[in-house]
Amino acid sequence: MCGRFLLVHETDDLEGFFAVDGLDEIEPRFNIGPTQSVLGIVKTPDGQRHCDAFKWGLVPRWVKDHRMDTQLINARVETVQEKPSFRASFRDRRCLIPASGYYEWKGTGAGKQAYHIRSNENRLLAFAGLWESWQGRDGLVVESCTIITKPAHPDIESIHGRMPLMVAPAHFDIWLDTTNSTPDTLHAVLEGDSAPDVQAIAVSNHVNRIQNDGPRCIAPVEVQQELF
Repeated sequence: MCGRFLLVHETDDLEGFFAVDGLDEIEPRFNIGPTQSVLGIVKTPDGQRHCDAFKWGLVPRWVKDHRMDTQLINARVETVQEKPSFRASFRDRRCLIPASGYYEWKGTGAGKQAYHIRSNENRLLAFAGLWESWQGRDGLVVESCTIITKPAHPDIESIHGRMPLMVAPAHFDIWLDTTNSTPDTLHAVLEGDSAPDVQAIAVSNHVNRIQNDGPRCIAPVEVQQELF
């Protein structure tokens, strides 16, 4: 799964990588968690890319209570097209979620060890996401999103068996274009191996508390080898 990530690249980097203009200055965030506001890149009806804010934790439009959002922070790529909670969004409301990396925890004899997982070149990443707009009877509107996950790359599967599905820039238009993309074209995104090479860096338990933010969250630490 992906339950925590970070976005610390400069605003200019985001505009260039995702081909969007006019972003407000983005403050670095080192510890983004469920129910918080995240950025999502969508394609508008006129074909332009646009950056919106979404609450992380998808709220299907047919539920009565929007507070169920924390249950749907991830969608499995194997079932995302069939699950009632996701299939309409998969068909009509796909997005890209910018990230500088994400966190996973590995169980050890001494407890859980946190890892910061990023691209080898520390480049921006684009997580495959879905979004939804929910409206309550009182007029409250909640725009929310989820991150699609896939089986982890062999280099990091010993830490966790799942990882975010990452979309290569060459596939951005295929993923975002919900009017012309076909099952065959989406296959390259869902089942292709176009994600950048990633590395896992051990970090301290400072990141464990969602209230903690700042560069200390990704400061590397030494990990003692377990004895068998």
